[in-house]
Amino acid sequence: MASVAESKQLSSTDKLPSLTKIFDSALKKHELINESEDPTNSVPYQELVSEAISLLEQATHMVNDLALFSSNEQIDEIATTDLRYLLLPSLLGDVSMKLMSDDRLEVLETGQAYFIDYLKRCKDYTITNQEIPTTESADTGVTSPTVSGPGRPDMKAMQADREAKIKKFKEKKERERKMKEMGTWLQIRDRDDEVQREYYKLMLESWVDKAIEELKSIAQEKQILQHMAKVQSTGHMAAAEPDRPAKTCKPMKPFIITRDAVQAKVFGAGYPSLPTVSLEEFFEKEIREGKIPQEALHPSSVVVEHGQQDDKPQEAEDDEDDPEAIKKARELDDWKDDHKRGWGNRYNRS
Repeated sequence: MASVAESKQLSSTDKLPSLTKIFDSALKKHELINESEDPTNSVPYQELVSEAISLLEQATHMVNDLALFSSNEQIDEIATTDLRYLLLPSLLGDVSMKLMSDDRLEVLETGQAYFIDYLKRCKDYTITNQEIPTTESADTGVTSPTVSGPGRPDMKAMQADREAKIKKFKEKKERERKMKEMGTWLQIRDRDDEVQREYYKLMLESWVDKAIEELKSIAQEKQILQHMAKVQSTGHMAAAEPDRPAKTCKPMKPFIITRDAVQAKVFGAGYPSLPTVSLEEFFEKEIREGKIPQEALHPSSVVVEHGQQDDKPQEAEDDEDDPEAIKKARELDDWKDDHKRGWGNRYNRS
């Protein structure tokens, strides 16, 4: 009789071909997106993006179910065929950024979460030794020229930064050359294990550079959106955007690769720091639990009897035609001409 561990291994092996198929389909969709000449806001392009996101999320969910990655292992302990699945957060971040939505800020934050998660995972597995930004530092990660004093650029720092960029560019070109010599994704599977492993590591390093560049772009775009929102809120926008029918979109929630089974049970598929319910759902829950009275959301308005609102305007119209009212108004005007304001409150002063 097979043990529990053996049964689990057999069930995992049964699922692997399905995971491979889903991952390959997601890669094909990703390639089609990059090669597509359709406008990014066109229906075919957005359908392709949605399909790719769905496939990548399915693959992530299956990786978590299979527990392919553990928090106490090194990269050398990961099976060669499993190395490619470490790319899932970066691929999800890249595809999610191409999604058209009424809430662009939400799209940016989702992509940012994916890229940061990918970089953290690569650092944990010693694929990269670069400093990994947090969400807060990524938002302010737009670099400016280094200065050594008031208004004076630090020439040594600028030279060092330039040399670092040149070095990174050369490394990128050398990496691309090696990968091209090895072959494509499909061709590499027919090579021996050592060649496959090197190829996947090069691919992971390549996406580290891309993730860092994407985080810089996201930070810049978020600053622009926040500035535009501030301008709109203060009423300085030159022309209001024409009304468009509201779209009901499913809130975006990142799917991450969990490091172990305990994390999967505690945190689920997404980030615990992101909101899981809408504002309306939160208030409904608070009302059901009696924490917020029903009247707080729907304050009673003043009930006006039918016909009462038009009484004063009607009376004003009647006064305009009444000779007695006209006479009284003229007498009041004459009295005001002879009795200037403040004359009756001089406290016996001359």
